[in-house]
Amino acid sequence: MPNPTPEELCLRWARPDDAAVIARLVDEFRAEMGEPVGYTTRETILRDGFGEVPNFEVILAETAGALCGYTLFMPSYEPTYAARGLYMADLYVAPDKRKQGIGRALIASVANVARQRERSFIWWVAMAENTRAHKFYDGLGIASVPVFANAATRLNVFDRLADMAMPVAG
Repeated sequence: MPNPTPEELCLRWARPDDAAVIARLVDEFRAEMGEPVGYTTRETILRDGFGEVPNFEVILAETAGALCGYTLFMPSYEPTYAARGLYMADLYVAPDKRKQGIGRALIASVANVARQRERSFIWWVAMAENTRAHKFYDGLGIASVPVFANAATRLNVFDRLADMAMPVAG
């Protein structure tokens, strides 16, 4: 299938009335990765993405008037270089719409947002076993650096760590 033309592909900022569709796309992505689903709902998208102080932003991809992908990102900071950037938490394109330039267009849109906001990088992670994603990023010339991602979550040690915290002076 040929890549959509600029007239056929529309990238746009998510709106509150997109919350249910964003939640569905998030679950599609998580299910494909073998991760838990059901945590991200219309309500959590509205609360966390469109509340008084949004925790993230979303750019949606549409073809033929139907939503087929998204990227969800937020501000980031790298003290090594004293650099401001964006962390792209999610990049997803529906399986039947892949290999049409939509993922590339979404990444490029995040890079452009970063540049417009005078930020100098975007970064993201991909699971080691997601070889399809690694091949896609390699094709874009993206630098991949092996790292260990660490997470303290409510599913493991988050509460125990929080309980160990010392007061932080003000």
